[in-house]
Formats: sequence, structure tokens, C-alpha cells
Amino acid sequence: MNIEFGILEKVVLLLGIIIPSWTIIKWLIVKIFGRNKKEISYYSKFIKIIDRVKDFNNDLKIYWKEKIINDNTITITDYTMCNSGSEVIHRNDIAKLTIKSSSNTVILNAFIHDESDDTNKSKIREIKDNLVTIDFDYLDANEFTKIRIWHTGSNDTLKVNGKIKGGVVRNLDEQYKSKYINEMEIFKWYFISIGIIIFLKALVDEFNILTSFFNLILLLSLMISWIVLYILLIRNAYLSIKARIPRKLRKDYESKNFD
Repeated sequence: MNIEFGILEKVVLLLGIIIPSWTIIKWLIVKIFGRNKKEISYYSKFIKIIDRVKDFNNDLKIYWKEKIINDNTITITDYTMCNSGSEVIHRNDIAKLTIKSSSNTVILNAFIHDESDDTNKSKIREIKDNLVTIDFDYLDANEFTKIRIWHTGSNDTLKVNGKIKGGVVRNLDEQYKSKYINEMEIFKWYFISIGIIIFLKALVDEFNILTSFFNLILLLSLMISWIVLYILLIRNAYLSIKARIPRKLRKDYESKNFD
């Protein structure tokens, strides 16, 4: 069996259409599946800024409102809330939108850290020891607001409670974020694998050993790489569609860095 491995070069030339074709496929999938009309999605990031036991051997005393804080840690947690639906959400559409802490956690402060448009007029309406109430005039589709909370204890002691009239409030941390793979990483490893295949092809041609057999193996490897690429991209598209993160927040959503 004599296989002309020139087909590999032809296939490699087709790689140039992968990225633009994937953009079109992804756009079509979004159009087909659509999204809820009224929907707020949120995710969180956190950083511990004080650990009395680890950093200060319990020698540090922290006071808040003239009272000593007995908890060992102080944490900053950011909540990003975005309109992932297709309709404008007005203040009157929000039945409830709060962040509540457990009984052992004290909320020290909360404020709007960032927002997509200052005309949204996002604000903290009320701060209590264990409750933050969030308010805004409106959130257009794909717009967002970020709430920064200083509190004692760990980030998992906070919980968002929300209800929209005729809509839903979704926690992306629980549903999709841990499963999402950065698409640049997918393409990086795909092109690395293509480079390895081309390098091995050059070695096979140079030494002319079992050329037909190795050409078949390398061609199959290329096809498998292509199939794996699209499986991962389609999986990501499904998660991305389900998450419906606005494009301007995608990098922040995928990143684990606290800004």
C-alpha cells in the first residue's frame, strides 16, 4: 500500500479555515439555542488579605466599629453580576437581589467596584452585618456590575439570593466555570501537536523507513487531532452558551486572577 503523504500538506492548508469557520459555527449555535429573556448570571473571585494565625501568630488585633473581630481571616470577595438574557432588566423587575453571610461571618464593607455603564446607576442600597442589598436603575443585555465585599471568614460563607419577575438568577461558579477550558490553550496544544506530526513526517521522509506505514499513522494522528479539537471547541461552545457570559467579561471569567 503506497500512500501519497502529500495529502497531509493539503490538510494542513485547510487549517486556515478552522478559526473563522469555528466563529461561524459558534454564532449559529448561539442563534439556534437562544437564551432566556430575563436572566442575571453571576460569578465570584476572592483573595484573603489577612490571616492572623498564619501571618501574625495571633498577635494582631482587628477592630471594627469599636468592636474586636475574633475571626482569624479577612477576605475580599468580588461578585460580578451581568445581564445574560436578551431583554433589559429594570429595577422593578428585581424582586430580590442580596448577598447574605453565614451567622459566623461579618460583612465589613461593600461597594460597587466596577460597572459596564455608569448610567446603570448600580449601588449598594443597604449594608448590614450579614446582608448586602444591591440596586440599579437597569441592566441592558450584556451589561454588568461588580460588587466588592470585605468580610471576615472565607468566601464560601457568602451566598447570593436573587429573584427576577419572569426570569432567573444563575450561579456560574457552580454550573460551568470549573468545566470551561481556555480556547487559546486548546488551539495552542492543537498546533503543537500539528508541529510534532510535521516534524515526524520530515524524519520519516529523511530516513525512508516504512514510509507508507508511518505516513498512515501520522495521517491518522492528524485526523484524530482535528476531531479532538472540534470536540473540545463544541464542548466549550455548549458551556459558553449555557453560561452566556458577555464578550467583555469572557477573559475575566476565564481568568483566576483577582484584580
